[in-house]
Amino acid sequence: MKDDETYKISDKWEDIGYHRVIGGFYYNIVFALLAIGYVLILPLLVPYPESMGFYNILTGIFSSIFTFADFGLASALSRYIAEYRVKDKLRTIQYIRFFIWFQAFTGLAQTTVISLIGLYALRNTSLSFMPWMFLWLSTIQYPGWLGVFNEALKGFQQYGKVALAGLLNTVIFQTITLVIGAQLGAYIGELNPRIGGIMGSSIGLVIGYYVDDFTTTIITGQMFAKVLKPMGFRLRDVLIPRIRKEVAFESLKFGIGVMLFVISYQSVGSILALIYARDLPNYSTYVGILSILSPVIGLAETVNGMHIGNHRSTVSEAYFNEKPNYAVYLLSNGFRTMGQMTMLITPLALLISPMVVEFIYPDYINIFYKIFLWKIIFSTIFQHSHLMNEVLIGTGNHKFNIAITVAEQLVTLIASIICIKLELGIFVLIFPGFFQTALKQGLGWWYINNKIIDLKINPWQNWIATGMAGILYFMVIYFLKWLFSFTLTPLITNIGTIAVLVLLGIYILPGLFYFLPVGLFGGYDTHTLTDFEKAVELSGPSKFIIKMWYKGAEFGSKKSKLHNKFPMAYDNVENEVNELMEMKKQVDTIDDRKK
Repeated sequence: MKDDETYKISDKWEDIGYHRVIGGFYYNIVFALLAIGYVLILPLLVPYPESMGFYNILTGIFSSIFTFADFGLASALSRYIAEYRVKDKLRTIQYIRFFIWFQAFTGLAQTTVISLIGLYALRNTSLSFMPWMFLWLSTIQYPGWLGVFNEALKGFQQYGKVALAGLLNTVIFQTITLVIGAQLGAYIGELNPRIGGIMGSSIGLVIGYYVDDFTTTIITGQMFAKVLKPMGFRLRDVLIPRIRKEVAFESLKFGIGVMLFVISYQSVGSILALIYARDLPNYSTYVGILSILSPVIGLAETVNGMHIGNHRSTVSEAYFNEKPNYAVYLLSNGFRTMGQMTMLITPLALLISPMVVEFIYPDYINIFYKIFLWKIIFSTIFQHSHLMNEVLIGTGNHKFNIAITVAEQLVTLIASIICIKLELGIFVLIFPGFFQTALKQGLGWWYINNKIIDLKINPWQNWIATGMAGILYFMVIYFLKWLFSFTLTPLITNIGTIAVLVLLGIYILPGLFYFLPVGLFGGYDTHTLTDFEKAVELSGPSKFIIKMWYKGAEFGSKKSKLHNKFPMAYDNVENEVNELMEMKKQVDTIDDRKK
C-alpha cells in the first residue's frame, strides 16, 4: 500500500461510505427467487404447522435466558470492531477472542440450566408436554460462539460476505437440516404413540436448527480468514486466550447494557408466551399459521431486514470516531433506502400474496384475508423500529433503549390481556403491536433527533418520490397480472403468474418502471446517485441486475427538473469520510511488530 489510490482499490469493501451498506444488500438480489422460494416452500416441507408453532413458543419463552447468559456480547463485538478497525487492529482481534472464550464457558451454564428446567420444572404446567424439546434446545447454546465470525464480518462491514454466508446457510444448509429433522422426527414420532408425529417433528426442528449453526461457523470462518489475511492475522489467532483487561471490561460493560435492553422485551415476551399457552385457545396453531403467512404478507419488512442490520456497525464507526456529519448522512440514507425498498416490494406483495396463499396454503385463505391489510400496514410501520434499535445500540444509548422497551412491553402485556379477554382470536397476536410500536418509535426517534443525531429526514427522497414511483409500479404489475390471466392456461394460471410476476417484478422491470420514475421524481441527488453507482461495484453476482437499476435511476435523474432540488444533507461528509480512510490507512501500514 504505497499510496492512497492503491489502498482504496485493494479491496472495495474497505472504501468507507454508505455504499457499503446498500452494496451488501444488493449482493443478495440475484438470489431473491431462492430466498422467496425458501420462505414459501419450507412450511410445506414441515409436516405440521403446529410443529413450527411449538418451536416458536419454546424459543419465545427461553430467549430471555439465552440473552442473559450471552451478556449482549454479540452487539459489543460488532460495535467495537467497527470503532477500532480504524484505530487499533490488534484490539479488534482481542474482542473476538474474549467473545469466544466467554461464550465457551457460559454456554455450559446455559445448557445445564435449560436442561434442568425442561426435565424438572414443567411437570405441573401447561407446557408439561415439552421437556424433551427443552432438553434439545439447551444444546443450541453450546459452545455458544458459533455466530462469532458472522458478527465479526459485520463489524468489519464486509456485508457482501455476510449476505453470501446468510444465503448459503439459510437457503441451502438450513433447509436441508430442518426438512430432514422435521420429516425424520415426524416419522419416528408416528411410530411411537407416546410422542406422536407433531411432537416428533417439533423435536426434529430444534435439532435441525442446531446442526445448521455449525455450517454457519464453517462458512463464515473461511470468509473471515480471508479478511484477516491482509491484516497480517490468521484465523487461529482469534482462538488465542490472550486478552487485555480493558477489552474484557469494555465488552462486558457495553454488552450488559445491550443485554438489559434485549431481556427487557424478551422477559415480557416469555411471560406473554406462557399466558398465551394457558389462556389463548389454539395458540400453537395461530403461531404456526402466522409464521407461514407473515413472511408472505410482510415481504417489504423481510427485504428491508436484509440491510437494516448493516447500519449498526457503520453508524458506530462514524459516531465513536467523532464524524457527526457522516453519521447524519448514514441515518438519513437508512430511511431513504427503507422507503425505496418498501415502495418497490409492496406493489408486488399486494398482488401476489393472495395468489400465493390460495395456491400453496389454501387451508389458510380465510385467515389470510382477515389479517392481510392489518399485517401489511403493521409490518410497514414496525420496520422503522428495527432501524431505531440499531442506531440506539450503535451509538451506545442502550440505557434509553431499555427504558422505552420496558414501557413498550408493559403496553404490549396490557393490550394482549385485554385482547384475550375480548376473545379476538388470532388478532390477539396482531393488535397489541400497533400500540407498542407507536409508543416506542415516538419516544425513540424523538430522543435520537434531540440527543444523539440530527435526523434531517428527507421526506421527498424517502417517501414522496418513491411513493409516486410505487403507484406507477403497482399499475404495471397489475396490468401484467391481468394480461397473464388471459394468456396462461387455467392449469398453470396461479403458479405461472406467481413465478413470472416475481421474476419480472424483481429482476427485469424495476430499472425501467421503478428506479427511472424515482429519478424523474427527484428521488436522487448527486451524492445518493454516486453511492448507488459505487454499490453496483459491490453487488457481486447481482451486478448485472443492479446495474440496470442504476442505469434507470441515472437516466431518470438526468432528465428530471427535480434532480438535486431535494438533496440529502451532505455538509462536510466527504471530508469526514476521507479522515476515516486516512486513519485506517495509518493503522494498516503500522508494522505489526510494534503492536
